[in-house]
Amino acid sequence: MLPTKTRVEKKSAISIAEARIILAEKGQQLSDAKIDHLLHVLQFLCDSWLDTYERGKFAGRTVQELLIISDSEAILGSTYN
Repeated sequence: MLPTKTRVEKKSAISIAEARIILAEKGQQLSDAKIDHLLHVLQFLCDSWLDTYERGKFAGRTVQELLIISDSEAILGSTYN
């Protein structure tokens, strides 16, 4: 089972109707539930790949983690280790 929480909840996320159009003929053969599942799997894979890339570039941390650390330092006025 895949996590349901994505990196950033987007209002502009692709809808089932849009996905059906993009998938063309194959999209007409799939149920709404199957398309929804495929969209969640694709989002999960994109988030995972992006996290892996960011961890490779930013000393084992994601951009989101770096922003949280930066916010903590600004609030606390100290260096976060």
